[in-house]
Amino acid sequence: MSLAGAAAMQSLMGTKFLHMLGNADIVERLFKPALAGEKIGAICMTEPNAGSDLGSIATVAKKVDGGYLLDGQKTWITSAPVADFFTVFARAGEEKKLTIFLVEKHFPGITVGREIHKMGVWALPTSEVAFSGCFVPDSHRLSKEEGDGEAHLRKTLAEIRIITGAMALGVARAALDEAVRYAGERKQFGKPIDRFQAIQMKLAEMATGLEAATHLVRYAAWLRDSGRPHHKEAAMCKLFATETAASICDQGRTRAGLVWLRDGIPGAALPARRALHADRRRHQRNPETDHRQGGDVMSAVAQGLARPGGPAQGRRIRILLAKPGPDGHDQGAKVVARAMMDAGFEVIYTGLRQTPEAVARMSLEEDVDVIALSSLAGSHLPFCRKLRPLLEANRLTDKLWLIGGNLPAQDHDELRALGFRGVFPTGSKLDAIVDYIRGR
Repeated sequence: MSLAGAAAMQSLMGTKFLHMLGNADIVERLFKPALAGEKIGAICMTEPNAGSDLGSIATVAKKVDGGYLLDGQKTWITSAPVADFFTVFARAGEEKKLTIFLVEKHFPGITVGREIHKMGVWALPTSEVAFSGCFVPDSHRLSKEEGDGEAHLRKTLAEIRIITGAMALGVARAALDEAVRYAGERKQFGKPIDRFQAIQMKLAEMATGLEAATHLVRYAAWLRDSGRPHHKEAAMCKLFATETAASICDQGRTRAGLVWLRDGIPGAALPARRALHADRRRHQRNPETDHRQGGDVMSAVAQGLARPGGPAQGRRIRILLAKPGPDGHDQGAKVVARAMMDAGFEVIYTGLRQTPEAVARMSLEEDVDVIALSSLAGSHLPFCRKLRPLLEANRLTDKLWLIGGNLPAQDHDELRALGFRGVFPTGSKLDAIVDYIRGR
């Protein structure tokens, strides 16, 4: 499992952004040696107060002459103790949007902290990383523009979930194979225990779960390789495959003493079986990301129909709800999102501080029917003026555009002229918004 994790982290998280966004020097000096195994890369995303919640990332990058100064704390950074370079996500620019930077280990101001000791995957070291006035030259800003990091990261997170699901399949397969082998060897009452119906049923359930998880992981991977929407399926396959792996390991360990608690186990084999049990836990119970996968799946399908390849006839209305501008909270937007989901709509909520470019890109990628903005007073008109030509360029004028928030009455006509047919100032009833969407 350590080998699988190392290969996955190096080939995707550690090097992908260098391949996608790096200049010629970075590709030649860092990316190509990393592919040859001569250099190790790491990605710095997770923070003490920010995991799957990208909006809580607090590391900042201050623009100075010739580059940026990074300040912040990262944790659970895989390969950090042995890494030669780090892909770092930090907030930059006036709007403090996520931006991607490349930090080499010799840069002043970067500190690799204490190593984090884990239950499993021992050959893949993990530690904290701190940045204190770490200077990063302009040539090492991987983002083409400040603030484009979140869109890149969300795509990569979906791929990571598929890979995690695939690694969970390996753990499940190893556990099932060991259980089947042992059940054929262990004898009770004069015959192997796999001749007893109770054991046969348990092994059949384990095999069925593994087969279902395998199909789900492969389907998510096929969607991704086909260039189709796959974020929902990525979350599903990670959730189901990791839970299946944990279930197979637990059932093999506890049912009739299979696999781990067997009699006469060789002394050298016991640590390996303990390691397998610990490694499957790595994939199962991350209390934050496991909850997030369930939330992602629910938001995608609980109120809507499955969409394997694009809009299906009769599917639920699909809404992108965006929070543009520098607003520092989104309680109101979340209330609206919940009301829309309760009404049976499929809602994609973007989180805080979205740019016009991000809203237009996500509207196109997610194939939505409605583009809704929850706007802050003072920023709505400049934002909408920038957004309109981007939506037109992406041929999204046939979608229903809505805007709500603290919108002065004198601005309503201009907003409608810009294409926002539904204008809902503060105090508008949620039922009125829902009815308006349904009616159009």
